[in-house]
Amino acid sequence: MSRPAWAPDQKSDAAETKIVKFLACHYQAQSYERSRSNEYDVVFVLPYGSKRSCEIKTDFLASQTQRLFFEIRNTRHGCASGLTMTHADVWAHYVPHLKKLWLFDPKALLWYLQAHINNPLLGIVLSSASSGDRNSQGYIVPITTVQKWRWPLELEVNA
Repeated sequence: MSRPAWAPDQKSDAAETKIVKFLACHYQAQSYERSRSNEYDVVFVLPYGSKRSCEIKTDFLASQTQRLFFEIRNTRHGCASGLTMTHADVWAHYVPHLKKLWLFDPKALLWYLQAHINNPLLGIVLSSASSGDRNSQGYIVPITTVQKWRWPLELEVNA
């Protein structure tokens, strides 16, 4: 029996764990804790006690499509999700085949995608209702477009 497309798998879990450890080093976090809610994935305790919460997404399909997928709606449950629901300070979007991690302000990213949808120069489109993991809807953005943006922090993941 095959695994449903929406079910987490070992590959996704391993990638997320890798990125959590990478970000802990990047932020020089004293500690981190996985979230027990749907508001974000992990919160890092930074030097001097401040905190930074992150939503971590791994985009395996980008190697085939050359596009990033930013989820905004869970069509299986008929509710907002992803960028529209996160309470995270940072949206961390990892693309394994490029070894790239882009860090976005999720509110700014959502605003930008909404403001520039269907712009032929940027190639940003809204997906059908069964895209991504086959139960979500979101914005599809060419990797080449994201690489031209100056506002997300782009990090090389070499581990």
